[in-house]
Amino acid sequence: MPSERYSQLAAQLATLRTHLLPDPFEETGLYEDEEKVATSALAYRVLAHAEIEAFFEDRSLELANLARAAWEASAHISRVSLCLMAFSGKMMADAPDSLEPPSENKRRAWPALLNIGERLRPVFTSFSTYVRTENHGVKEKNLLSMLLPIGIDPTRLDPTFMIEVDSFGSMRGHAAHTSSRAGVRRAIDPKEELNRVESLLVGIAAIDEQIDELANEIPDQASD
Repeated sequence: MPSERYSQLAAQLATLRTHLLPDPFEETGLYEDEEKVATSALAYRVLAHAEIEAFFEDRSLELANLARAAWEASAHISRVSLCLMAFSGKMMADAPDSLEPPSENKRRAWPALLNIGERLRPVFTSFSTYVRTENHGVKEKNLLSMLLPIGIDPTRLDPTFMIEVDSFGSMRGHAAHTSSRAGVRRAIDPKEELNRVESLLVGIAAIDEQIDELANEIPDQASD
């Protein structure tokens, strides 16, 4: 069963299709106002990309926040917490040689060397900061930066989907940085734009399911 967030994504993409793409499509691919149709199709591509990007960001943060809450409530280490640490890029210092700091000027920083919670806190924070402010797209590198740290099994990521979403990210960038008239001259096909997004939804649904599986492995703090 898809998550509520996936259902929201599908509904919003359906709304974009209604407002921006022809209904029905012309079998010939030719439209009376070619420029208007092509410009609307480009807008659909850019806005659909934004919705998909927001979906991955929201679901990644949702899972990371569940893992953080479970740790803070009961010191539960989930696969998500483990992966957040493993993919954080942070160097973990060795255990200190003493419980007490060797000098007074190190006293303030000493708890971060002793306490696992202090070591985990910046891992959660930096991931949240990356997703909220530094991620800009749905290319393969963007998705891996969000999905691997929350515990998604890379062997369950469909290589074909990753190629398609990477291409979609590149096409969105091209559309966003090209004048509409130049884009129109490239004969944008609105039906092709819809087919591309609908194909991506299949792969997104599979990842959505994996995220739910990981979430279900984390104790529900509300029921404690």
